[in-house]
Amino acid sequence: MTNAPTEFTNPTFTSTAVSLLPVVIGGVIGLLGALIGPLIHGRIDRRRQRRQKLETLRSYIGEIRYYAVWSKTAATFFNEFKGKFAEMPKMTAIARQEFAPVCAKLDELIPKLDRYLVFADMTVNLGDPTGPQDIGENKKLLKEITQLTDEIEGILTGLSK
Repeated sequence: MTNAPTEFTNPTFTSTAVSLLPVVIGGVIGLLGALIGPLIHGRIDRRRQRRQKLETLRSYIGEIRYYAVWSKTAATFFNEFKGKFAEMPKMTAIARQEFAPVCAKLDELIPKLDRYLVFADMTVNLGDPTGPQDIGENKKLLKEITQLTDEIEGILTGLSK
């Protein structure tokens, strides 16, 4: 039986295939780069957006805590914070969308904050606007608001690592 030459043993085919090998490898690398590049870029963008949302939420919670701790009167708290409370639905949506561990604490915080704002509003509109905010139930509410904001900030700090 004679061995008939095949096209793979043909020196012209072999030398052509070897000379095209860098072109083929370059094409495969380029194709992989075109496919993987957007995936990596998309992941970086998602991380950046998540980090921005986290910082927005942290800033908002920090403001709540600041107003709760440093406002010497209910009137001061109400006047400083009433505009910020309108942002609460947006912050809750961000938390529910991105940071599930925070949701339970936000669900505790919102009604307490709402009750305190009602008290503060009544103080401003019906009573002595310079009266102390630390009376009875309201002092307890402020303490709970401060504790909840501390807990939320701790959770957010853990999520940022």
